[in-house]
This record gives sequence, structure tokens and C-alpha cells, in this order.
Amino acid sequence: MFGRLARPLTLAVLFSILISGCSRRTPTGMCPVRGTVVVDGQPAQYARVSLTPVDKNDGRNPSGGTVDEDGEFRLTTLKQFDGAEPGEYWVSISWCKPIDPNRSEVEYGPELLPKKYQNPAESGLKELRVTIEEGDNELPPFEISTKK
Repeated sequence: MFGRLARPLTLAVLFSILISGCSRRTPTGMCPVRGTVVVDGQPAQYARVSLTPVDKNDGRNPSGGTVDEDGEFRLTTLKQFDGAEPGEYWVSISWCKPIDPNRSEVEYGPELLPKKYQNPAESGLKELRVTIEEGDNELPPFEISTKK
């Protein structure tokens, strides 16, 4: 009896190994990340903070978070507030306020920040490049001025 089951069982094990070997690396060692965003001295509630790996080919995932009414955010990659994997990231910030936050389908107004904050890799904003390290990470405050 075992002889008849051995071959199908062996094939099933080999197939599962092949499939798992071809999948993208699953992030391990997530590190909590938090910070603040203020624009013209005021909390940027509803702003979206995103981290994109500087080396897009290293297998790390991007992460993001939404700024609360106090100007604070916590990042999420795979599950809520799990943070980000250690490494270097570009930070981008977008800020569109909801037209009516009480509606079930939220509609957002226009972008409130200069374009340079949405793509720091191209703008050369060195202050929008961060390194996430093992353990808890508190990013330096992002203080943005829209006034010239």
C-alpha cells in the first residue's frame, strides 16, 4: 500500500517546494515606524505618507500610512501598523483632504502639496530619504512649508 502512495506523495512535496521557491520573498522582521507631518505649522490630517525602497529590486515592499488629526502616522506594509522592513527608502507625501469625510464613498479634493513631495527620487529632496533600522523607528518630523 505504501509503495502506491509514495510516488504521488513525493510528487506533491516536490511540487510544493518548487512553487514556494518561485514566490516572492515574504517580509520578515517588520519594524514599527511612526512620525509626524505638519504643513505650515499645522497637522496635515489625511495626508498620505509612503515609503518606497531606494533599491526597487531587493524584494522589500513599499509601506504607507495616513496622518491623523494630531499630525501623527504609523506605517503599514502587510497588516495594520506592522511598519516596514529595515533598509533605505524614499518618502513621498501627498495631501488631499476629503470633500465630505462622513460619506461612505469618500471623494477627495485637489492635491495641496507641491509636486516635489510626491516623487522625491526625482526631485532630489535628500530630507525625504530615510533608513529604517531594526526595532522601533521614529522618523524626524516632516515640516513642510507651502509659503514662499
